[in-house]
Amino acid sequence: MRIDSEKASTDVVEDGTHPSWQTEFAHTCGEPPAGSVAAAFLRFLAGRIGQDILRTNGSPSCAQTPNPLAREPT
Repeated sequence: MRIDSEKASTDVVEDGTHPSWQTEFAHTCGEPPAGSVAAAFLRFLAGRIGQDILRTNGSPSCAQTPNPLAREPT
């Protein structure tokens, strides 16, 4: 997404020069049972391999940015 003619990339989002923000939600009806597919998927996304896949495809987690709490809507 371009904002003020600047294309978003991992580098400009991480260095704070792109006014980007995102919200990550995983909705479940209560806590997913430990052995469920939902629980396994959420563990996968939050784990190292899932985070590596997201980052490789240009979608790093908010938590992986240098100052994750500073990411908010403008």
